[in-house]
Amino acid sequence: MQLSPNEGKSLEITTDYGDFARYPVKTHIIMKEDVLEDVIDKYASEHMQDGDTLFIAEKIVAITQGRAFPLSEIKVSRLARFLCKFVYKPDYGIGLGRPETMELCIREVGRPKVLFAAFCSGIGKLFGKSFGTVVMKS
Repeated sequence: MQLSPNEGKSLEITTDYGDFARYPVKTHIIMKEDVLEDVIDKYASEHMQDGDTLFIAEKIVAITQGRAFPLSEIKVSRLARFLCKFVYKPDYGIGLGRPETMELCIREVGRPKVLFAAFCSGIGKLFGKSFGTVVMKS
């Protein structure tokens, strides 16, 4: 199989860390039932050499872990609808500013941790401080 760049992209890139070649690998549509290791073996293994690094899109990993959901399938709680109004909405990505993504956050880390983070953020705002993105490990 011949590897070629995506439209408008170059295979060679230069970064502060050196020059790199990147080769997008076309796969079938990845579904929840797919095993990531099998996908790698089927599509990428033959192109890999010693010292190569394989990068996989976060979305593909989330799909195979069963952590990607169509927005229409997420039942949003009142808490998620309320809290998402107070979240910083970045210019990129969805973030937690949508009720559906806030609901998924609540499900993943738990209501107590989300409420604690909201409380801390509220206290910070009283003092004119913004905490930006808070990452909580469950």
